[in-house]
Amino acid sequence: MRLFASILAVACVLALACPSHASTVNFDIIGTHHEGGDSTLYTGTAVAPDSGTYWTPYSINWGDSTAYPVMESDGVTASPMLVTIAGGDYHGYWNYDGGAGEIAPNLMDSYAYSHDGSGWTVEIDHLTPGGKYDMWWYQQNGCSATSTGSFTFGGNTLTATNTGQNSVFIENNNYVHFHAVQADGNGLIFGSIGSTAQLAASRSCPSPSHRRSFLLAAGLVGLLAYAWRKRK
Repeated sequence: MRLFASILAVACVLALACPSHASTVNFDIIGTHHEGGDSTLYTGTAVAPDSGTYWTPYSINWGDSTAYPVMESDGVTASPMLVTIAGGDYHGYWNYDGGAGEIAPNLMDSYAYSHDGSGWTVEIDHLTPGGKYDMWWYQQNGCSATSTGSFTFGGNTLTATNTGQNSVFIENNNYVHFHAVQADGNGLIFGSIGSTAQLAASRSCPSPSHRRSFLLAAGLVGLLAYAWRKRK
């Protein structure tokens, strides 16, 4: 019986200490307004800690646009997530690639830019109510010209100033990283993107599944049951 209790105690510790699998969803903006570049869907990895290479294509059509259906980064698993980007007025693709040593050229080549100065609003739907999510947004640099964009989610604003860097990913230069943005009680995250941002892509990492909570609950119930039997 003591051995059984020890095993349950270890299960509780593991449930707290070991994160369960968290799926990743990638979005690559695919522009249709030609400016000399190549509007090709990106199929590689970027800065998020995930080995998946599938990116859901997202075409912003001069106003409100919703990405659905969405696939996780393994390219096999369907996700219920909905992403709607509204406003902005402009999208396309630039001749970002073509030089030696450039990072993820197809990822950074297509972009959305708020030509009318209104900026963008973002709504991410069908998330776990109260769940916490990491997000990465990439700042395209306007064909090696310095470009600054602001991104606001969860009441926090991050700014990226891409100085023409195209050989390595640098946080707050060609991408920003939001940590643990919490969805509301309806499973929604709202945000906005400034009018000068040339967003190239987004990458969202959903919170861990309920497996961790289940293991913790099972361990606690087991320990309580053992304590009750021992008292008797």
